[in-house]
Amino acid sequence: MAVRVQFRRGTAAEWTSADVVLAVAELGFESDTGLFKIGDGTTSWNSLDYAKEQLSATSPITLTDGDIGLDESSVNIDESQVTGLSTSLAGKQDVVSGVSDTEIGFLSNVTSDIQTQLDSKASTSFVQSEIADLVNSAPAALDTLNELAAALDDDPNFATTVTNELATKQDTVAGVSDTEIGYLDGVTSGIQSQIDSKADTTYVNNELATKQDTVSGVSDTEIGYLNGVTSGIQSQINGKEDNITGGASSITSSNLTTNRALISDGSGKVSVSAVTSTELSRLDGVTSSVQSQLNGKANLSGANFSGRVTASDSVEARFSVRNTYISTGDPSGGTDGDIWLKYE
Repeated sequence: MAVRVQFRRGTAAEWTSADVVLAVAELGFESDTGLFKIGDGTTSWNSLDYAKEQLSATSPITLTDGDIGLDESSVNIDESQVTGLSTSLAGKQDVVSGVSDTEIGFLSNVTSDIQTQLDSKASTSFVQSEIADLVNSAPAALDTLNELAAALDDDPNFATTVTNELATKQDTVAGVSDTEIGYLDGVTSGIQSQIDSKADTTYVNNELATKQDTVSGVSDTEIGYLNGVTSGIQSQINGKEDNITGGASSITSSNLTTNRALISDGSGKVSVSAVTSTELSRLDGVTSSVQSQLNGKANLSGANFSGRVTASDSVEARFSVRNTYISTGDPSGGTDGDIWLKYE
C-alpha cells in the first residue's frame, strides 16, 4: 500500500505571523513559495534558515519515523508528489548568505542584467564632480536649488516677470544719476513746456536792474513806508521846520492837563482852559446858539409872563390874588393880581 506523508504547511505570511518553533527534524512547508524549513526544537520560524541548501545530491536527508514523529499509518507519500517537490525545488534560487528574502524581493520587475544597468549609471564621484561644476564656487547661501528658488521668489516664470518689470522702467540716461531722476517726482506736466513758460536770465536781469538794491539795516516794513510818497523825501524834509513854531510851540516840552478843553491864550498859543471834557460834552446835541436859547427862557424868580402860559406838568405856585375869574372863554381885561381860569 502506498504511503502518503503530509507536512505542516501554510503561506509565507501565515508562517511569519505564527512564528512557531518546529520540533527537531519537523518540516514546515510554504505553500506559496515552495520553500521549507526543518526545525531544531529551539529556533522560531522567522529566525530559522530555509532548508533548501541542505538538500543536495551530496548530502541527502534521511527521515525516520522517530525523526519526523510519524508512524507508517500516518505517512502517505506517493512518487508523483516527491517528483513534483523536486521539480519545484529545482526552479528555486539557492539561498545567498547574508541576503534576506526582503532584499531578494527587490529583484521583482527587474527586466535586464543588474550589473549592466548599474554600469550605465553615474557613479558617486561622477555625480559629485558634476554637482561641483554646477555649483561652481557659488556662495553658501545660493549653492542649492532650494536657495536659488527662494532667491527667485519661487517664481517659475522669473524671466518673464523680470522682463515685464523692465518694460515699465525708464532706460538709463547717460550722465543722469538716480538722484537727479528722483527730482522728477511730483512733476505734473511737460518739463520743457514749463521751462519755456519761465522768464530767461536776460529778462530777469533786466527786471532786477529796475529794482532797488537792498539797503543794509532797512527792513521791508520800513521800505513799505515809502508807499504814497509823491516827491523827494529829502526835499520835503528840508521844507519842514527843525522845531515846532507858532501856536503849538507852547506844548512841545510837557504834557497837557488831562481832560481839559484847549484854547488859544492871549499870546495866540495853545493853552488848557478851565472847561473840563465832561462840561464840554454837555454841548452835544445843541442845534443853535446857546445864549440865544437861554435868553428865550424865563427866570426862576420874578419872571413876568405875557400871553397864554401852558403847563405840561403839575405846577405848584403861590400867588397874591385879587380877583378870580372862571369862564369858558379867553380872559380879557382885569388888573394885576387877577386869576383867570378857563375850562373847556
